[in-house]
Amino acid sequence: MSHDLALQNGKKSAIFDQSGVEGLLTSKDIAAQIKLLKKLDVDGYIHRVITPSETQKRPSSPEVIRQLGSKIIFEESEGPLYMAECEFDIGGLQRRLGFIAQNHKSQNGVWYPKHHRRAAEMVRFYASHAMPLVTFMDTPGAAADAEANLQNQSHSISFFISEMANLQLPVVGVVFGGGYSGGAIPLATANLLLSVREGVFNTIHPKGLSNIARKYNLSWQESAKYIGVSAYELQSRGYFDGVIDYSYDQPHQLKNLSRAIITGIESVEKDAVSFLKEHDFFFHHYRDSIEHYLDPSELLIESNRLTDRPPTGTLNIFGDVYRFMRFLRMRQRISSRTIHQYSRLSPRKTPVGRLHQRREEERRENFKRWVSSTLEIRYNEKLFKRYEAFLAANDARDKERSKFTRFFMGDPRENYQKSIVDLVTEILIYLYNHWKDNAGENLIELFEHLQRNEIHELPPGNLVLLDLLQNPEIQPVFFENHQNIILFDLLYNQLIDSLPRIAGELKGNNRISKESVENLFEVAFDGALKEFEKSSVKFESEWLRDHFFKWLVRFIERKDCDEVMGTISTWKRVVFPRMSPPLFGVVRYFFSGLLPSLYTDQQGKGRFDGKITPRNIGIKDFWNRLDQAYKDLLIQNLLREYKRNPISPAKVIDQFFTGFQELYGDRITSNPLQFPGFRDAIERALSNGGMPCGVITGLAHFEISKEDLPKTNENGSKDTIQSTSDSLETISGSNPRYRVGLVVSNTEFQAGAFDMASCDKVCRLLDECARMKLPVIMFVSSAGMQTKEGAGSLFSMSIINDRLTRFIKDFDLPVICFGFRDCTGGAQASFMTHLLVRTYYLSGTQMPFAGQLVVESHLPAHATLSNYLSSNNEAMDGLVANPFDDNLDERLKEIDPQIPTAQHQVKDVIARILAGEYRLSIQEHVQRLSRSDKFRPKNINKVLIHARGCTAARLIQGAREAGLQTILVASDPDMESKPVKQLGEDDRLVCIGGDTPQESYLNAMSVIRVAEQEEVDAIHPGIGFLSESPKYARICREHGFNFIGPRAENMDRMGNKSNAIATAKSLNIPVVPGSEGALTDPVHAASVAQEIGFPVLIKAAHGGGGKGIGVVEDPDWFPSTFSRMSQEALSAFGNGDLYLEKFITSMRHLEVQVLRDIKGNSKLLG
Repeated sequence: MSHDLALQNGKKSAIFDQSGVEGLLTSKDIAAQIKLLKKLDVDGYIHRVITPSETQKRPSSPEVIRQLGSKIIFEESEGPLYMAECEFDIGGLQRRLGFIAQNHKSQNGVWYPKHHRRAAEMVRFYASHAMPLVTFMDTPGAAADAEANLQNQSHSISFFISEMANLQLPVVGVVFGGGYSGGAIPLATANLLLSVREGVFNTIHPKGLSNIARKYNLSWQESAKYIGVSAYELQSRGYFDGVIDYSYDQPHQLKNLSRAIITGIESVEKDAVSFLKEHDFFFHHYRDSIEHYLDPSELLIESNRLTDRPPTGTLNIFGDVYRFMRFLRMRQRISSRTIHQYSRLSPRKTPVGRLHQRREEERRENFKRWVSSTLEIRYNEKLFKRYEAFLAANDARDKERSKFTRFFMGDPRENYQKSIVDLVTEILIYLYNHWKDNAGENLIELFEHLQRNEIHELPPGNLVLLDLLQNPEIQPVFFENHQNIILFDLLYNQLIDSLPRIAGELKGNNRISKESVENLFEVAFDGALKEFEKSSVKFESEWLRDHFFKWLVRFIERKDCDEVMGTISTWKRVVFPRMSPPLFGVVRYFFSGLLPSLYTDQQGKGRFDGKITPRNIGIKDFWNRLDQAYKDLLIQNLLREYKRNPISPAKVIDQFFTGFQELYGDRITSNPLQFPGFRDAIERALSNGGMPCGVITGLAHFEISKEDLPKTNENGSKDTIQSTSDSLETISGSNPRYRVGLVVSNTEFQAGAFDMASCDKVCRLLDECARMKLPVIMFVSSAGMQTKEGAGSLFSMSIINDRLTRFIKDFDLPVICFGFRDCTGGAQASFMTHLLVRTYYLSGTQMPFAGQLVVESHLPAHATLSNYLSSNNEAMDGLVANPFDDNLDERLKEIDPQIPTAQHQVKDVIARILAGEYRLSIQEHVQRLSRSDKFRPKNINKVLIHARGCTAARLIQGAREAGLQTILVASDPDMESKPVKQLGEDDRLVCIGGDTPQESYLNAMSVIRVAEQEEVDAIHPGIGFLSESPKYARICREHGFNFIGPRAENMDRMGNKSNAIATAKSLNIPVVPGSEGALTDPVHAASVAQEIGFPVLIKAAHGGGGKGIGVVEDPDWFPSTFSRMSQEALSAFGNGDLYLEKFITSMRHLEVQVLRDIKGNSKLLG
């Protein structure tokens, strides 16, 4: 039935009778709107379709839901997630509906994993109370940054899709604003999918799509129009079931939205009744499901353990109908075709977009606006000071001075010329930072603009910048120097691109040789010069080189060079959002530290110092992130090297299987939208003998040799080959083998992007394997969903998710997935992260939720690489060796000795699962750091002081008296503090960045990285901060440093005051009455305080030094004081836990300090 419906893509079916849904636009209205949209140019289309959905001024989903005329029983908000239970009059009955919505006014409607998991919990709650569900989509997509990846975003989306696909209730989905990508598809897994007039829906936001289609010079605006993301276009293609006659600016139309929801629920229920009447087979299916549930197989027992379905939530025939019809409706939206239905094209020219032209037009328009309203120089402090210096030098240039005066004050005429150069340099720096990445083109246009206009003397009054540049004394210097800033910008960009060349040398000690700096500069400068020669500005190369070097010397000699570079690096991080932020600190220091040191060395005025020691970093956890950034560059280079040798489907099949028989090989993408360049990709695939489809499907044999089977099972007995399927074949004289279904990503077409034809083929294969009782094995390497197919491709995620659930649960058959190379986007959320699929990744697999190409932030390797993520038990069932990339694990180990590597082989895993080990997990083999707290005694000559203020000052003094060399770490604000001035000539100061303790002193790994680079023997943690952290003590000792402080186990026992009280009580030592444990909830804490009796003392559980402590005498003040102390404790100690004590108003404080070393020597102080 589902395959038959797929052939009716976009057409009405008798199964889905939605004529009773009210409040919708008519077909005639929609046709009229589509006709209007076709007449619009690109900008007109964006203004009419995209802009309304993205304005923050429009109403949000929660605001509208509250106005639907229902009685709100319950509502809850967690940032961009809104949930409510509302009572409506439906058919004369008071019925409750559940709502799950995205709120675009909070975090732009972007959900993190916690939001998807919480929404899934609410779906189960609504299901347990038999409440139909209404979803509101309003998001640009799910969060795809490093934090989201580390929290298993793909898994949370897959789990939420699974909950929605298997929900045994009517579901009505409403696209209320933006409905993009993985953020929308779980909520779009509905029986009835509607949209308001301004709703937009697509596989990916057009801005991301333009990044993917960048080779065709398409702007995101053009991409949006080509794809067609409006509600009207999507309804005409069959992706929406209706468009509600509601607009944001027409609040009186809310009644249409309310009626559409209510009658939509009624329509779904009516269709379910009709379906059961007309299809007797479903009763048989329902009976089989009950019997299957009552007598489960081992695999089903494992599935039920994971999905946690009680009988009440499992066996409901109408619920099964709702679920099945939801699947059928989505399946109907998928389209593919056979190769025989495709007509080959004669050679043609691919349409090219206007991305570069649009950018140039926007730049020129902005430049014109700048010329018409140039900055008054009095509003820029640095410019104004340079201008005043110019005026003073101008007044003094004709004054005669004696030789003695000239010796101290300089020659007036030379001072005047210098003031002009300084003023022009300041103007160029200002324009560079104002125009940012458009500075090169704008400076050239400014040069041409000034040439067309007459020069004149400075006018009276408040001058604007153009007045200075049209001055006859200043303009020639500007003409002579403006190209230097253009070349400097190109040099900066080249240095960013060249960082991988020096990452290996810098990794570990952050030191670079003089020769490397010289070579790096030469390579970067030659690259910048080649780029400069492409511009319309023409200079003789040697003159340009010499002139730029002289300018660069003046620039790096500026007292504010580091400050200027800091400003430049700040906006360069926006221009290069995918680069790790600490690397910009390295480029900044290249100009402000390394080049000046190199110049001093070349002039014979000092020695070159290649140590990277930036100041005023302004980046949290700088040193740790910088160390990881170096590793990221090296890992990316390594993986890029391996990717030059593609892993084709044939390689995968030949490596692991025999007797492959391809099925459905004639099915190819239908190319429903004729997106520019996609038809050409289809033609190229066919011309090269390939098939334009994202996957290869078929049947194959997997042979099990004796060495592939484990020697013993978990009970210590010998393994026997078993199988619950009919796939096991035993042939005399040969190894036993399984017949399996096989899915392999077709990386030779569109990087294995999962298109609608792929969805069709996988669904058909799962049906065939279910009929033949064969397990399915998948090898997935995909760049995500096929975005060039538009919104239809997005439904593949829900369809595949549903089919995998049914295949595993209804037929007791396992599915094993192996991810390799690049495994991202829809491939992740569809296959790899399905809760019931056994998921393994090959070593070296990049597995972000969304690829770096479409994510506007840096994705570090520890958040995307399978090796690092294998230490997260929820990310996968295990890491397996990569047989295609020789020596990969060894080379990864060379980059990062701590990186987890594979201990198992693909064949071993397949053999064990097919033999019945359905709960096979190989996570326990992942290498981890030792938990040892062992002290490593050694001579201490160099100590790192991890403290500030008077504590640091005393420790520096003590270290000097003991003859120890000191390394002091300091935050940005503390770089000029008193302890810094105490350091001796042999001591060193290292900035660890950040303005607050949480950004600096509380970042343990940054301190460890500094300790490694400086090769210290011991770390003194000072007082407060991490000094009482047992975890920090362990980290120090695990990295080979003596932690000057107690053992971690003693800190566990006594560092937490609530644990210390419990220890004291266990030894019958009297203690002050209190909470006898840490408290986190203010309401519970208030009740405990009442039991203790006021006044009470609130104290930080991990505190000390008077931080996080407060007295409360009045119960009314308790909640605010508790919250304030929690924040103070979190800021000071990295932990906000508090406990309570009875406040003793009259007492004497007696304190005894006890010192004890590892040899048992003790000393009492105080």
